[in-house]
Amino acid sequence: MTSIEFIAQHLNPKNLKIPIIESNTICSFTGGKIIKGVENKNLIKKTFTDHEYLKYSSDFSSVEAALCIEAVIPSEKGYNSLRNYSYLVTDTELKLLKREETLDTILSLKDTPFVLCVTYSNKKHTAYKSTLNYNIEKFVVTTDLGDVVIERKKLQSILPTLQKWYNVVEGKENTSTQPTYFTKAEILNGSDNIHRIRQYGIEKYYRENAEIEKYRNTAFLNLIVHILNKKSNA
Repeated sequence: MTSIEFIAQHLNPKNLKIPIIESNTICSFTGGKIIKGVENKNLIKKTFTDHEYLKYSSDFSSVEAALCIEAVIPSEKGYNSLRNYSYLVTDTELKLLKREETLDTILSLKDTPFVLCVTYSNKKHTAYKSTLNYNIEKFVVTTDLGDVVIERKKLQSILPTLQKWYNVVEGKENTSTQPTYFTKAEILNGSDNIHRIRQYGIEKYYRENAEIEKYRNTAFLNLIVHILNKKSNA
């Protein structure tokens, strides 16, 4: 089973707005044989830029591929497509994820296979780029900026430090702004704000900064910081 088929099993073909027709051919995305599909002239819009994912010579795509691209997910204002969401897919469900739910979802993964996709922009397709994972210790999170390999041991080693940096400053827990010791930008790039550094602890900051520095300018750290949640000791 492809990741496209794995995801699409949870989507309703009745929500497709483009015609499904008989098509004794192959899917342009997967190369799999299809007896029903959609014409690419109806599926692939002029704004589509991922032509490298149309790997097979065919004028048709599978219904599953169409479900992963088209707006088939009911919402308050009609229908949205998967590109608007982060989501976890398992054998039993497709779960749409809020940003603040994503880290806990990663930490609590138990069952395989699964697909996990995270969007930064809510605008770019991820489903047909996704990976079907069979290992919870090392797996791929597909984002709209590319794949990110997550190694659980590596994540568990750096996460406590990241959470301390993004913890609400002690004594500020009940304020309206709840400032953290460092911003997400400072976690990603380092801080030159001596007030913040002193507030956190100079020696501790530089020791932990050296640990974080090993991961800077990587897709791994960018993703974890993106889904990092503000913590408070209150």
